[in-house]
Amino acid sequence: MMTAQHKQPERPHLPPAPLSREAPGEGASVPPHAPSPIPLLADYLAAELPIIQLCEFHDITPDQLTAWLERPDTQRTLAALERAAAQRERIVAAEARVAATARLRDLAAFPADYATNASSISPRAAETARKAAAQLLRTKPPAPRSPAPAQPAPPTPAPRRTHRPRPPRPPRLAKPTTPPAAARTTAPPERDSVHEPHPAARYHAQPMISRITRFLGVFLLFATLVGCAGPAAPRHRIGSLPFPGPNTIYTLADPDRLGEHRYGIALGKPLSDAAETQRGTIYTCQAGFLDVAHLRLTVDWMRHAREQLEPAIRAAEPHASFVGPDDDIIHATITYPPVWDDIPDDARERALNESLVRAAARASYLIWTWHELITHEGHSTFALISEEGSAFGYDDMVSHAVGANIGRAVLNDDRPHNDAATAHLALELDRLGVVSKGACALAVDAVQGVWWERSGPILREYNTGLRSGTIPVHRAPGVPGCPSDEPTTIETPFAEPDPTIQPRVVLSIEPRTRTGRRIAEDLGADRLSVENIDDAIAAIAHRDATALASDPPGD
Repeated sequence: MMTAQHKQPERPHLPPAPLSREAPGEGASVPPHAPSPIPLLADYLAAELPIIQLCEFHDITPDQLTAWLERPDTQRTLAALERAAAQRERIVAAEARVAATARLRDLAAFPADYATNASSISPRAAETARKAAAQLLRTKPPAPRSPAPAQPAPPTPAPRRTHRPRPPRPPRLAKPTTPPAAARTTAPPERDSVHEPHPAARYHAQPMISRITRFLGVFLLFATLVGCAGPAAPRHRIGSLPFPGPNTIYTLADPDRLGEHRYGIALGKPLSDAAETQRGTIYTCQAGFLDVAHLRLTVDWMRHAREQLEPAIRAAEPHASFVGPDDDIIHATITYPPVWDDIPDDARERALNESLVRAAARASYLIWTWHELITHEGHSTFALISEEGSAFGYDDMVSHAVGANIGRAVLNDDRPHNDAATAHLALELDRLGVVSKGACALAVDAVQGVWWERSGPILREYNTGLRSGTIPVHRAPGVPGCPSDEPTTIETPFAEPDPTIQPRVVLSIEPRTRTGRRIAEDLGADRLSVENIDDAIAAIAHRDATALASDPPGD
C-alpha cells in the first residue's frame, strides 16, 4: 500500500514515559506521575491487539504495561470510563426502545405497495424488523449498577511531574511553521525480552471491555432499528474528526493495517475478529486528510445504489427509488436515448454498465453530501450525540470524492465486493501518496490554530462540487514525504457529462427526517434536487461565514 519513501518507523502520538522510577529519597519503585498516554489507553480498551503486540507497538514491556495498569490514576480512569459506559448503555437502550416503538408504529401503517415502489424493503424484511422491535420492547432495560467503591489513596504519593510548556500557536490565518521531524520524535527505548505479561494486565481490562462490548451490541441494534434501509444495506461505521478534542472520536489509522473490507456485519463473530482492523484519519500528499470510514461508506453505498437501480434500468422503467442511510428516499428519474432499442446488445450492455456506475457514484456522493447538510442543521444519527461539529469538515467531501473513485474501480472489478474494495482502497491510497501514521500526526499538529482548535473546527469545506464537478483539496504544510503543500482540486462524480447513448439518471431526495423536512419546507419542495441541495448548502456557507466574520473564534 505504501511506497518506500512513506515507510517510516512508527512511534505513538505521545511517546510513553518510563512506567517506574525511584521516588526521591525513598529508594522504592513507585508509579510515575507522567502525562496520561492516551493512545495506549485507547488501544488497550479497544482490545484489537494481543497484549504482546500492544506492548511492541507502544515500545513498552509487558511488565511496564502491568505497572501502568496498577497505577492509581489509571485505575481511576478505567473506573470512570466503566461508569460512563454503563450510563451510556442505559441511555442507548432507552433510545432503542423508543425507536422500536416508532418502528412498530410505522410498520403498522406500512402501505401495501411500498416495497414494490421503494424496491428496498421486502415484506419479509418488514416482518423481521417488526419482530426485532417487539423483542426489544419485551427486553428489560439494564439495571443501573452501584458505583464501585473508591480505592484508598496510596500512602506515599509521588509528586506530580511538571509538564513541559506548550509551544505557542502560530498566528491565525497564517501558515504554521512545522517543527523539524527530529525535534518531534525520540529514539525508541530498548526493550527487554518479550514474555507473558502479569495476569493483572488482563484482569483490569475485563470489566471495561465486557461493558463496552455490551454497549456496542445495543448500539448496533439501535442503528439497525433507526436506520433500517433494507436487508442488503451497508453497515454503519464510526468516523473520526481529523483533530483531537471533546467528542471528536479522533484516532489515527495505520495505512498498513487497514485490514480487509467488510460490507455487512459479520453475525456471530466477536468484535475483536472484525476484518476492518483500523478506523480513523489518514493523510495523503495529493488529497490531504481522509476519513477511512467515509471512504468505505461511499464505496459500499455505491454498490447498494447500483443493486437498487439496475433492475429498473434493465427493464427500461422510468423511475426507481430506495432508502438511504438516514431513512430518506432516494428517487431516480431515468430517461433513455431514442436509439436505445436499436443499439447492439454488446454496446448496450457496456453503455448500461457505464451508466449504472456513474449513477451509483452520484447517488452515493449525493447521499453523504445530504448527510453533511442535515447533521450540520441538527440531525443526529444517534440521539443525544451531536454531529454538527463534524459536518462539512475539511476531510469529508474529499473523502467522498476519493471513495467514489475507489467505488468505480470496485464496481468494474469481477472479484467479490470485499476483495475488490480491499485491493482498490490500497491502490488508490498508494496512488495518492499516503503517509505513515506518525507523519499524519505531524500534519494534524501543523494545522492546529489555523484549521482547528480545541473548541472545534475552524476550517469547513462547503464547496461540494455538485455543479462545478470539482472540490478544493487542503494540504497541510511540511508533511514528511510530501513534495508540495499547495492547494489543488479533485473531481467529483458530477464532473462527467452524460453521453447521449446512455440512460440519463436524475437524482432527488425525499426527506424523512425532521431536519430534512424542515429544509425542504424552507426551499418549498417535497423532493430536493441536486440544485436544491447545492443552493441550501451555499446559503448555509454564507450564513456561517457572516457569523464567523462578526464573531471570530478566540485564540
